[in-house]
Amino acid sequence: NVTIFKSNQQTLNYFPLRLARKFKNLTEILIYGSSMMEINPKDLRQFKFNLKVFVVQTGNIEVLQSALFATMPNLEEVSFAYNEIMHVSDGVFTNLKHLNKLWFVYNRCHEGNSIDGNTTAVMQLSNEIERKCKGKFVKNN
Repeated sequence: NVTIFKSNQQTLNYFPLRLARKFKNLTEILIYGSSMMEINPKDLRQFKFNLKVFVVQTGNIEVLQSALFATMPNLEEVSFAYNEIMHVSDGVFTNLKHLNKLWFVYNRCHEGNSIDGNTTAVMQLSNEIERKCKGKFVKNN
């Protein structure tokens, strides 16, 4: 009956696989202070319609790929605040019709504000983020 997965200041280099298989009732994922540099859409395909909150804060995420949330249309809250995001692909937030909280402060491509509780303002902010964070990203190996 676990509904919340929380990782705080743990050494997470990759997004936890099979999380949805172990915890079938998850509605929230909260990851703070990880060392992950990316989250792939395939990492999140394991989560279907029940996830409401997705937070990856204070980390090293650099890129948000399109279709990241393709299988999670019921998300209400997303936070990537305090990361290293330099690029956001078009359409990352497109299918999130219930999103009413978007926290995206202190990233490389967007220092701006966060919105809480206003779906229209959230969609405007998500469009602004995608526009500002479109730059070409080349990963250093």
